[in-house]
Amino acid sequence: MRYALLNVADEVLRYQEFEAQPPDPVGKDWRWVADPLPDPPPALPAVPAEVTNFQARAVLTSTGQLAAVEAYIAGLADPVATAAWEYAGVIARDSPLVAGAQAALALDDAAMDDLFIAAAAIVA
Repeated sequence: MRYALLNVADEVLRYQEFEAQPPDPVGKDWRWVADPLPDPPPALPAVPAEVTNFQARAVLTSTGQLAAVEAYIAGLADPVATAAWEYAGVIARDSPLVAGAQAALALDDAAMDDLFIAAAAIVA
């Protein structure tokens, strides 16, 4: 069985497996506590490498940022970038278009990652 060695403040000092009751700890204020211990926090969701164009537009609409992204793309006066935004099936997280939109929206990497994670959860 797995046990946790706790100090006087109930902070876990270490985990250890014992087949029977563990020996008394050396420190007088320490104690062993058997499982069930709290589960570790869930893993953070992975940032998707790409989302569909629909998912990108949906998350930008829901966060009120679609107009700003469309203004940024229109300001580029680049027909290829405009075509990519209008017709691409997917939007890649590492694309130059996304990097430019991220800068235009003044978002840090974590905020853009959060948008991609939220977008990936949207189902049409």
